[in-house]
Amino acid sequence: MPAPDLCDSDCDDSDDGTDEPSAESPIGSLPMSPAEASSISPPALPTLHRSDCVRTLTEAGRAFQDSIEHAKARLARRAAPSPLVLDSGAPPPSPLSPLSPLTPLPDSPDPDSPDGDNSDSLPFSEAVVNLVLVEHTNLAICSNTHCDPGTPGYDLGVPPATYEEAMRRPDADRWTAAMEREMGLLHNMQVYDLVPLPPGAHAIGSQWVLEYKSGDRKGRSVEKAHFVAKGFTQIPGRDFGRTFAPVARQASVRIIATYCTREDWELHSLDIKQAFLHGKIDEVIYIHQPRGYEKSGPNGERLVGRLNSSLYGIKQAAYMFYKTLREELESQGFVHCTVDHAVFTYNKGGVRCLTGWHVDDAMGGSNNESFLREVKHKLHMRFGITDMGAITKFLHIQFKRNRETKELWIHQAEYIHHLLEEYGLSDCHPVHLPMDPNYPLLKDEDAAKLTPISDLSTVYPKIIGELLYLSLCTRLDIAHAVQHLSQFISHPTPRLYAMAKCILRYLAGTVNYRLHYGDPTHTSDLHGFSDVDWASCPEDRISVTGYCWFFHGGVVSHISKKQTMQALSSTEAEYMAIAAAFQEGLWLRSFFELLDIPIPTPIRLYVNNAGVVALSKEASTNNRTKHIDIRFHFCRNHIESGTFSTEWLSSSKNTADILTKALPRPLFQRHVYGLSLVSH
Repeated sequence: MPAPDLCDSDCDDSDDGTDEPSAESPIGSLPMSPAEASSISPPALPTLHRSDCVRTLTEAGRAFQDSIEHAKARLARRAAPSPLVLDSGAPPPSPLSPLSPLTPLPDSPDPDSPDGDNSDSLPFSEAVVNLVLVEHTNLAICSNTHCDPGTPGYDLGVPPATYEEAMRRPDADRWTAAMEREMGLLHNMQVYDLVPLPPGAHAIGSQWVLEYKSGDRKGRSVEKAHFVAKGFTQIPGRDFGRTFAPVARQASVRIIATYCTREDWELHSLDIKQAFLHGKIDEVIYIHQPRGYEKSGPNGERLVGRLNSSLYGIKQAAYMFYKTLREELESQGFVHCTVDHAVFTYNKGGVRCLTGWHVDDAMGGSNNESFLREVKHKLHMRFGITDMGAITKFLHIQFKRNRETKELWIHQAEYIHHLLEEYGLSDCHPVHLPMDPNYPLLKDEDAAKLTPISDLSTVYPKIIGELLYLSLCTRLDIAHAVQHLSQFISHPTPRLYAMAKCILRYLAGTVNYRLHYGDPTHTSDLHGFSDVDWASCPEDRISVTGYCWFFHGGVVSHISKKQTMQALSSTEAEYMAIAAAFQEGLWLRSFFELLDIPIPTPIRLYVNNAGVVALSKEASTNNRTKHIDIRFHFCRNHIESGTFSTEWLSSSKNTADILTKALPRPLFQRHVYGLSLVSH
């Protein structure tokens, strides 16, 4: 995986197995009294702030900050010059290490406490003290500002920002060991050779990225060091050319998982270790040596590293790894899919295998388990992999299979719980709809109660991006609401932010929804639904297109999107919508053909407009249809050739209706079931 970026303004303390920085509180497990807490010297804490980035706080973050400020005030009020009585033989307590066993002196009333408020005289729990100290660790995790380890109260729970800072810390030997491990890895993989810098050549910058990573289930952290390139110093056209690396579409991931389930194939997932270090670069790139490990030539000349392979931080790293991976898979007999270049297929001697890749994460299935093990063994010998075995999770999407009934459920319950916790909505009151059809922009009296948010320009795009990922992967029922809110990314308001949180409240009540494949009551063939909400936008009167394609009883592809031009009639808008649905249907047909999956024709597309059914079948024009752009008439050609067929269906049964507009609750719930979203 790419080296972690420690300059991001959002900190995530979750332990999900990724290389995210983490920090442990230096406080022990004993409860503390106010007298004990006074030894922590709170006035020194504010000097530990090392981040100069703008912080983005959710409501949970603001509540967390308020708790910190309250705890700081209590610590400051309870500060007293009286010493603590240490147990015999115990070293003095230090804010840099776990506190030694303490015996507090008798507590006395606080003269500064308000009358009737005895909160300051209550003992401090471990959590309260940790809250104060961990705050500074969280702020500094994302910092690139230098800090002097000789400063009183320096926090060892914060990873150093530079090599020089690491070497001045009391735990310098541990960081040295981490850097030695990284240097050993770079040497074993022959990432670069030391050479003199040729005249006129340009060497890009480099740096150490130092972090803590959870080392075991007990929460103990280990030091990690990554040597990365400063890609922003690369010169376009000289140091890099192509940078784009394809990843598998969500539709491809669903189809592979669904087809393997229907055919009862083995379905596994894996992750490649140190992926970007395996890519071979085409350009000649020189890089400065790692700080602290500089070497000179035999005559004292300056040496730089000439890269033999890609390195984390260079702009073409992802593309070069994809190119290397593709060469390796093709050497094993795989063929890349021409309609999705991150999907590879194998079909020889009755053995079939399908794999989809997202950078260094892969999922795939085969009808031959021994062949699948052989492929993973060869990948391990070439790159080194972490074999996840039978798939249970991929790209924050969870999978559950029933091989006896050939059913599959996919969901993102863990991701939803994470979002609810992030925005302080874990205990919220759920709502029944992601968007109220009567008040799509909230009631005026509710909007009047909203408070301004200073960092809305940062918070709003973030929450929309998180909701968008959910709507693209497994939560199709929020697709229209998210599409509607995503139009205002550049001009957010508190009302729009409240609407986004309303979607989270809906998810809180439907967190157990799963996309279901293999339901025997649904047809298994490829078919689709198309609908449009004509001229629904009050500003530009552009219609909203919605379509969904089903395979093996569940949705494999869908969209909720505004059209690119105004339609002068509902029939024209519907015709433009089925044109978009046909385009996706042609892609799906091509994808199935390349995977050697037979698809019966004509492929049925259900619409709820009789006029568009007639227009797509009959080669006639009149004053109301002759202006329709000719590019939409390719639908008629595909219907005549037998590739597709359009059939009328009432709006109450057209599942795509949920993707175009906000619906009343009974109809909304009916279409949720129509999308094969079930509570499991």
